[in-house]
Amino acid sequence: MKITIQKSLKSFLLCFFFLGLSISFNAQHFTFDTQMGDVTVEASSAAIAYKAVSTEGHTGVLEISPVNTAGLPGITISSTSEIINTVNKWMKIVYKADNEFEFHKFRLNSGGGNVNAPNNILVTDGTWQTLYYDLSAAGNWTGKSDVFFFLNGGTSAGALKFEIDEISFVTRTTADGAIPTTADASINIEHAVTSASDITIPTDATYRIEPNKSLDITGNLTTNDGLSIESGGSLKVSGTSTGNITYKRSLATTNWYLVSSPVVGQGIVDFYTNSTPALGTGTGNAQNVAIAPYDNSQADANDRWVYYTEGQVDGDDGDDTADTFASGSGYTVKLQSSQDIYFTGTMQTSNVPVTLKMGGASGTNFNALGNPFPSFINGDTFLSAETGDLDSETAWIFNQSSGTYDTKTPGGNPNFKIAPGQGFFVEASTTNMVSLATGSQSVESTDTFQKSASRTEIFLNIESNNVSRNARILYDSNATLGFDNGYDGKMFGGVSSDLEIYTHLLENNNGVKYDLQILPNSNLETMVIPVGVKLPKGLISFSSEALNLPTDIKVFLEDREKNVFTRLDEANTNYEVTLTEALNGVGRFYLYTTQSVLSIDDSVLLNGVSIFKTNASTLRLAGLPQGKASVSLFNILGKQVMNTSFEANGVKDISLPKLATGVYFAKVQTATGKINKKI
Repeated sequence: MKITIQKSLKSFLLCFFFLGLSISFNAQHFTFDTQMGDVTVEASSAAIAYKAVSTEGHTGVLEISPVNTAGLPGITISSTSEIINTVNKWMKIVYKADNEFEFHKFRLNSGGGNVNAPNNILVTDGTWQTLYYDLSAAGNWTGKSDVFFFLNGGTSAGALKFEIDEISFVTRTTADGAIPTTADASINIEHAVTSASDITIPTDATYRIEPNKSLDITGNLTTNDGLSIESGGSLKVSGTSTGNITYKRSLATTNWYLVSSPVVGQGIVDFYTNSTPALGTGTGNAQNVAIAPYDNSQADANDRWVYYTEGQVDGDDGDDTADTFASGSGYTVKLQSSQDIYFTGTMQTSNVPVTLKMGGASGTNFNALGNPFPSFINGDTFLSAETGDLDSETAWIFNQSSGTYDTKTPGGNPNFKIAPGQGFFVEASTTNMVSLATGSQSVESTDTFQKSASRTEIFLNIESNNVSRNARILYDSNATLGFDNGYDGKMFGGVSSDLEIYTHLLENNNGVKYDLQILPNSNLETMVIPVGVKLPKGLISFSSEALNLPTDIKVFLEDREKNVFTRLDEANTNYEVTLTEALNGVGRFYLYTTQSVLSIDDSVLLNGVSIFKTNASTLRLAGLPQGKASVSLFNILGKQVMNTSFEANGVKDISLPKLATGVYFAKVQTATGKINKKI
């Protein structure tokens, strides 16, 4: 049997004693995460196994199973040097125990005496638990020290499992804003800790920032390679930082993730060696590995992720890449199994410049950036500061659970934070340099996006073949019916998708797809929102979630082709329709916010007609009622430059004559009325 064991930051040797099995260690803090040596298990009353992946994001776990119920199956962790001293007075155990263990305890002993924990102190309910045990009465242990676990279950042999993810001997923070100052302590940071002075971590000690906890240092930091940050934790240093840190990010699924290194110097080869990235197309040294930066110059969206190959990362033949994760850049990563990934390197304490790229005529202007700090950054601050070099103040963050990109704008997601290790996209309008600034950093207790609970908003959802997409509509007093930079966010266009839902602007529509649109919070009953859908064909289901609607206002979806209105804001309501041919665009579906379908007259219906150019020579009219129609085009001086009549049936493309650049006005006459719009 091979047991995988890793000291989180410092080197060590572990040895377990399991009746006939022993492993010794020399550390204050260790986890079971990397492979080390062969271990032979003799016949005994218990068995052990290494689990690379357990549950709830726990990886590198030691599993203990009673073989029979004679005696007390147990495990001994033996140290050849001091593991508990005057400053490290807590024992931390991260474990999971099945609920049928009848008797369990642990004991610590040394030449200086024993410490016996109370019987059945561990929680045995089949869930992961963290126990801190106070050792302040143990004195200073200077000789050989042992930790014994005794287990006995009432079921048949092998049926019960006891898993250990971590054992630590540490000093703990006890309050927000405070950090112990005792020399040589290994410290678990379990609060929002601040320090106005310099911090130097002792050579033989470790500092660890727990999940959703933080350390904010206004002075300088010297780590001596002894600082680690758990997934969701954050570190901010206003002065200088010397030495390596390690940031852990938990990837709970085998889905794709968009990541960024929160340190400087993490090598691609080492990342590959310490993780298990999925393998893709190709064979031998040419086989793709699921680690890739983004190249926006490629015409085919499927070619824009540039994957490393097995030959570049396998450690053989002396031809490996020397690349490191570029600071401020985003990478896509997919693992063979859910596990933790680690970034080790020095810490950024100054602004990180990134040069934007334009993809040219055949590519795209989307750029994959990333948070380069082990702290959170304020997305609003970054987008507002760099607005002159971006197409819009919009960031797109990949959602691994849905496989789509969430659209974030300052108006739609006030003060939204980008987590350490998180990649994101922006769309460039120049090839200038943007700056991921230290001034946008913050330390946070939870990784949540903040939104106002008082605003009216509608989530419009579609589902087809068990795949769902949504568009978000909000109402705000600062918004207009046209495009509002920093409020409206268009759909991410850097990748292709077979299923889409989006809306068009109500004024000055230019055919752009918006999956986040913010409208005025007044005169809701006069608004008709064009809803665009992309689907090859098949059954499609619409539903919605409406929050904080004004009294008596309801949400209706119109299928103009079927002449059907469906109320969607009631619980468990939806509208289903089968598309017999591919649909890609607006003109069929519209969303209304009104008291009743009966209050939707012809003038309101005409508000939903969209008129925009699809290219320099084509004018598109969408949402027209069936029947005879005509369109006339006038320049800014009032001179008519085009007139044509046609039979309307939803969407109509009109060929434009060669026109000078400028502002034009379209006048559309239908059987139910007239529409005038500027294009």
